[in-house]
Amino acid sequence: MSALDSPSTTDVIDRPFAGRLPPAPITAASLAYGASGIDQVRRLVEEAATAAGLTSGRRDDLVVAVSEIASNSVRHGGGSGVLRIWSDERALVCQVEDAGYIRDPLAGRVRPAPTAEGGRGLWLANHLCDLVEIRSSERGTVVRMRMELPGR
Repeated sequence: MSALDSPSTTDVIDRPFAGRLPPAPITAASLAYGASGIDQVRRLVEEAATAAGLTSGRRDDLVVAVSEIASNSVRHGGGSGVLRIWSDERALVCQVEDAGYIRDPLAGRVRPAPTAEGGRGLWLANHLCDLVEIRSSERGTVVRMRMELPGR
């Protein structure tokens, strides 16, 4: 393979974020938020998690994870975002969308250095949720977090 045939570094880096996630169902609860709306994000996630039957510990983990990602939207994703929440047959799903662009394919997968000023939101979400999926491009970023429902 010649250098002309090999993928560019950018292509290799972007692959984990390529493609789109299936769309949120039309019945998903939706909340547009900005800097002053993070408390509303927390309340909506807490209410949905309680209604879905998550234990208090799992509910609290999800609230922390989603509020971290929503705060990232405010700080790094253009100042605002949209939260969507729904349940499927196995999990409660929370999705945060914003105008940001994550270039690092390992974002949230590598523990930040203790002296780092940021980088903990995605890392926490990956440790607190059962599954975190990220899709990011110049069009924006979607972070989808899943918590399995009890008994599923």
